[in-house]
Amino acid sequence: MTPTDLEADEQLLARLARVAGAVDPVPAEVVAAASGSYAWRTVDAELAELVYDSDDERELVGVRSDGDARQLTFQGAGLTLEVEVAPGGSLVGQLVPPQPAAIEVRHGPTSTMLRADHLGRFAGAGIPAGPLSVWCRPQSGGTAIATDWLLA
Repeated sequence: MTPTDLEADEQLLARLARVAGAVDPVPAEVVAAASGSYAWRTVDAELAELVYDSDDERELVGVRSDGDARQLTFQGAGLTLEVEVAPGGSLVGQLVPPQPAAIEVRHGPTSTMLRADHLGRFAGAGIPAGPLSVWCRPQSGGTAIATDWLLA
């Protein structure tokens, strides 16, 4: 199969999608049900509030460097999550109060699983640049927290 064949196939699929959307659109109640069920995937996690972002300070003083690490602090459900995202895809963080936990760094359609040790420390590498969100599930069974999506 040549690149020309692939392009022709993509154009045909795009035309078929337009025809199907016009002739047999997805009913509004199906879209609403799908949206509602998607929201339930995060029902077990509390959204943590962003209480500190080092980018805010850089903007205030007029100094902005893409080479600096970004420091973020999130608070929620009796747990504080401190994260530093550095260029090149490294991420380090700490939980306060310190405790072991499962940490999931979501980026695009994939995620990276990390573990916080008994001191609440965790680290990861190879995190792609772009939007990311962090989920924290305490090993003690406490309330899970999730950060909003941010551009790192």
